Amino acid sequence: MVSEIVITLIMMVAVVAIFCVPIVIILLIFNYITRKPCPKCGKKPPLIRIPDSWDQFLWGGWTCKKCGHKFRSDFSNKLKEAFYPK
Repeated sequence: MVSEIVITLIMMVAVVAIFCVPIVIILLIFNYITRKPCPKCGKKPPLIRIPDSWDQFLWGGWTCKKCGHKFRSDFSNKLKEAFYPK
């Protein structure tokens, strides 16, 4: 009984890993390809960004560690304008 539950859980974890790992890899590759450098100093953003504010967490973007410029992605600007028109 217990061994059947353990086998079922192992199979579920394997199925999730088979589907989720390629998606994460594709997203990391997409993020690496589409990164734009800082418009002020030209530094590339980190591959995995850690948001500095709630706004960056929700809408994307990053803060340049070299010059401190707050950078917003084009997608986040369009998305924010769609939800919060001026």
